[in-house]
Amino acid sequence: TSDVLSVAFSADGKRIATASSDNTAIIWDADPASARYGKPAITLSGHTDAVLSVAFSADGKRIATLASNRLKFWELTPDGWKGRAKIDCLYLPKLRAYSLETLLDQKPDNETKLIDTGDTRQIAAFAELYTEKITKSLPRPEDNDRARRLWEACVRIDGNDKYFRQGLEELEKAWKEKTK
Repeated sequence: TSDVLSVAFSADGKRIATASSDNTAIIWDADPASARYGKPAITLSGHTDAVLSVAFSADGKRIATLASNRLKFWELTPDGWKGRAKIDCLYLPKLRAYSLETLLDQKPDNETKLIDTGDTRQIAAFAELYTEKITKSLPRPEDNDRARRLWEACVRIDGNDKYFRQGLEELEKAWKEKTK
């Protein structure tokens, strides 16, 4: 047997996806009107490590699965769920497109794991996301703290890149303006 490491619900509530320690994700039929209610609809395989997290896109037609710093996208086609190329880096638009804004919150050590990759492009994408949350909504101290940790990690890893220092400065400015 394998352990379920993450669960996600489609926006319409008709599907549940589970990420498992056996390197798979399973999509379950959660529609009470369906003859297959409560049964696995399909098993998504292709990762070489435990699938740590799973998330549906807002329209429910795509799923992202994360395993050991590798992300794989799956798309619902007329022929069923098809895996797409592995993506090594997610930029801010991709985080939004695949509804991955809460990925760092799904497990307590996801932020640490992200920073430990040393991939400043990926770390910066999440730093941008949390900085944006501060500028576009009521600022939360925990979002500011996370954005600061992520920007500071980028600066520690690659202090020569002015973009990371600028991101940290913009965060400080946005925080001061929003918390006056």
